[in-house]
Amino acid sequence: MFYKMIYKRSFQKYKKSYINILCIFILSLSLFSFTNIYCDSYANHYDAVVLPILTKDHTCDLRVSNITEEEAELFSNIRNVEMEYIDGNLDFFLIDTNKIEEVHQEIVDIFNKYIFNDMHSADSPGVYVFFGQEIPNNSDEGMRTVIFVLQIVFSILGIVSMEMVYSDYINRRADDIRTLSGVGISQKQLYRLFWDEYNIVYLISLVIGIPIGGLIVYLFCKICEWTDMSLTNAIYLVFDVDFFSLVLTILFSYIVVNISFLVVLKRILKMDASYTCADTVVEFKPDKSRFLYYRSKRSFRHFFLSVLQKRSTNTYGVLGVFIAFILMASVFLLNGTSYAVTMYDMSNSAELAAFISNFSLFIVLIIYAIVFSWIVIYVFTKRQMESCSETVKTLYILGADEKTIYSCFRRLMIRRVFVTELFGIIPGFAATSKIFEKFGYPVTVNAWLTVGIPVLIIAYWIVYLFSLKKNFMKNCRNFASDETGG
Repeated sequence: MFYKMIYKRSFQKYKKSYINILCIFILSLSLFSFTNIYCDSYANHYDAVVLPILTKDHTCDLRVSNITEEEAELFSNIRNVEMEYIDGNLDFFLIDTNKIEEVHQEIVDIFNKYIFNDMHSADSPGVYVFFGQEIPNNSDEGMRTVIFVLQIVFSILGIVSMEMVYSDYINRRADDIRTLSGVGISQKQLYRLFWDEYNIVYLISLVIGIPIGGLIVYLFCKICEWTDMSLTNAIYLVFDVDFFSLVLTILFSYIVVNISFLVVLKRILKMDASYTCADTVVEFKPDKSRFLYYRSKRSFRHFFLSVLQKRSTNTYGVLGVFIAFILMASVFLLNGTSYAVTMYDMSNSAELAAFISNFSLFIVLIIYAIVFSWIVIYVFTKRQMESCSETVKTLYILGADEKTIYSCFRRLMIRRVFVTELFGIIPGFAATSKIFEKFGYPVTVNAWLTVGIPVLIIAYWIVYLFSLKKNFMKNCRNFASDETGG
């Protein structure tokens, strides 16, 4: 009854936080589902396309080709087989498969004695054995290794993103946790409260996220189904879902989700009635900040900007590294896609469909990585604005101008965006060049790359500044000036 009451109250009060957690969980699970089903569909090309082509003539166990009906009569006394003469070919079907060697030898003896000739043309008679013949699978088995590495990398991004979103939710529930600690709730009960809640959200995300990942792969596979793929010999996706592989994906995603929960759990269990918001992004201490004023140009703008820079360096350093890493990965994926464009004839519809199908992996991973980073940027900015709200209100009372305050935040944000993109894109190109050089691939510059990189840069600028403006307006507005007509 107690847990039911808490969950009901929490859902009503923290509905937006639940939606945020649900979205990041669904995003993570759909990513794992997409990469896994993509790999299965890529491997399925061999079974669904290559093997039928290679075995289209394997309709019997043995065959003598390009002979007349009279010549076919010479094989009528062979035992342990059934025979059928069709369009110049005599097909043999084994009755007893253990007799394959004996039957084959009899056919060869008759063929060599009565039919064999020295003419080696396409129409010359011949003996073919299809029984027991295996077609080697030349599909890229290294794809699973690549997918696994990518899943590990994006698991780290997912853990960071989930930890950020869930930590934001825990910060909102700090008062509830302190109250529960004050009335004597045990750590075990507190653990169960959030553990059950976490698992409920995970199960809902599982039901939604796994099908979304499969749907994305399915849509890319449909592109090839709508096109005559006989015009190309490129490997492309043929939709396939391996149940065992999907179960492993679910287990792997559950481990990733639980890691993020365990990280936040330490903070939950440490909260008590004496808890203070010590982990806010910006912390103002007058005694430590006063010297910044004397070092500034005696301008409030320079002073406040110095304080913001000083008090958020460490936290935003972690964010900067995270975003720079995603930018590096995005640059590599964009370069990989740019190089792939040169491998396909885009004027050929089948080649274009194969390109879209195969490199949907790169395209979707870029989108996922960017969305993960955008969520983290938004949450960091939101926490910064919330932590600054009381201080900014005090500054307004003392006479500070809202426009000046916002310009300080905006100028600091622009610096961060510039530094982050600089240390993400340039090293990204350097790392890409080294990797491509190692595997013998050239770094190509085409329309895909020249458009993709600027779009990536502009998109991050927009997200950073939009997050700042929205959360500033929500948490740091000078409402007193609104009341006086300012």
